[in-house]
Amino acid sequence: MTDPWQLDDNDNDGQQGKDPVRAQLKRLEKELKDERELRVKAEALARTSTIKDLLTEKKLSPKLAKLIPANVETTPEALETWLTEYGDLFVKPVTPPANNNDGDGSENSSGQPDDVTNDDEAVVNAFNRIAKANSGVTPPNSKPGELLNQILSKDLKEEDLLALITSHGGGVGSG
Repeated sequence: MTDPWQLDDNDNDGQQGKDPVRAQLKRLEKELKDERELRVKAEALARTSTIKDLLTEKKLSPKLAKLIPANVETTPEALETWLTEYGDLFVKPVTPPANNNDGDGSENSSGQPDDVTNDDEAVVNAFNRIAKANSGVTPPNSKPGELLNQILSKDLKEEDLLALITSHGGGVGSG
């Protein structure tokens, strides 16, 4: 004879169906599991939203939130520390340069054309670093401002752009 205190689902003592306490326990365990999954999803969504807000305040793309590891806290200080450490991998968004010069091609004291900002130079330098890392070829030593002006030129034709890309180490997959 079986011990009356055991509540196994496989009791063969003539009872029809399962023990109602065991069934209740299984149902509650399933509910607990479902609630935990919902909580994890909600916490992840809240974390992503907080990081996106912090990135937007810093004038960075909110898409960057997907790249920030889970071990980085969602405080402004922790995010700033992470951005300082890994910020060289990302570039701030660039606004088109304002045409506040007279178009004479004059240069400012840093040797750049007047309509080229430091952000523009950072973008060109980033492209040069990417080209160098991807192709193993050292890009030509041209002034970043000149390259940017050539790219932004309204008179640039497709074949001229392809030639410019190829001359600076690009062109893989083009043509």
